[in-house]
Amino acid sequence: MTPESELLLAILRGSEIQAPASIDWHSLLELADSHGVLSIFCKKYRGTLPEYLRTRARDEWTTSALLACELESLLEHFSLRGLEVLPLKGPLLAQMLYGSPGLRQSGDLDLLVRRKDFERAQVLLKDLGFQPLSPADFYHQEFKRGNSWVELHFLVTPPSNPGLDLRACWERAATIQFRGQTARSFAKPDLFVYLTIHGIKHEFARLIWVLDIANALAELHECELNQALIMARGLGIEGALLTTCELARLSFYSRLPNSIVKAIACRPAISIRAAAIWNGVLGDTPKPQTTPQGAELFLALEQDARSRWTQRMRYFRLSQQDQLWAQRHRIPLHGMLFVRPLRLLAKHGLRPVWHALFPLRR
Repeated sequence: MTPESELLLAILRGSEIQAPASIDWHSLLELADSHGVLSIFCKKYRGTLPEYLRTRARDEWTTSALLACELESLLEHFSLRGLEVLPLKGPLLAQMLYGSPGLRQSGDLDLLVRRKDFERAQVLLKDLGFQPLSPADFYHQEFKRGNSWVELHFLVTPPSNPGLDLRACWERAATIQFRGQTARSFAKPDLFVYLTIHGIKHEFARLIWVLDIANALAELHECELNQALIMARGLGIEGALLTTCELARLSFYSRLPNSIVKAIACRPAISIRAAAIWNGVLGDTPKPQTTPQGAELFLALEQDARSRWTQRMRYFRLSQQDQLWAQRHRIPLHGMLFVRPLRLLAKHGLRPVWHALFPLRR
């Protein structure tokens, strides 16, 4: 790692060391910003920071504050129409994990509603001046009003990725207050599984996603973490959750209960994969967008054949792009079940698709 990476990581881990005179503050600024941890770094660092770095952090804080105000307003409007809403990530997650909406960088608001309420929520956003950016797909729809972006969900992930049992999640979800407004929030085990799915999907390419996991893990009792493991096993992502736990232990020295430590010890490949992921977090250029390897990683982390085939079948479920393509070419959606494999081959080629479906496991 570079000196800038080492300083950034040390401060995020809670060290009170001072920066060496040779530190390149411009490089550290870009590194912290690209990984979504600039505000957290500035809050934790006890030394003197360059003015331009403090200015950037204040700008980021202002942006986060405006987003929090937008969420507060939307929660009020959803409540007035009798619609339950569960914010995903964003200001609410920042408040839960970091104690302040301004400490976690967000660019939009992800709002989850029940499937039966999705159409009413769409109407609400349109009534508030939000314009849909594309037709609704199989799990969400994007809206924009001015500089505000909202992703309205009825599922938390696209069909090609593992998802939560949302019926059970809604039953367990807590009712909380955000700036005087009522919202729903995942129960702690559900939140941990959700953050695992999100992180693995993006291959934990940004440091903030690893830090989210470490902070969420610190809030879990052993029985809650074991509950999350049982849920992950049912979803076919037990290996992904154990890898995520090991990643938290490697990166931010998270303490794991003996049951999880023993489960990881029984599968040496988990530690190898977690170490490889961690070595790439600060060693490579951040890749914040979903990559095809995300689906491959879900497969590579599972030793159970049934779990791997479950994920392979998800990989062939229709995407939003498939839906739009079918509409343009007037092809029935059921016919796309046969066309999608051909589209994947045409887009990625035989070799990448083969490696995504049958990745090498170490």
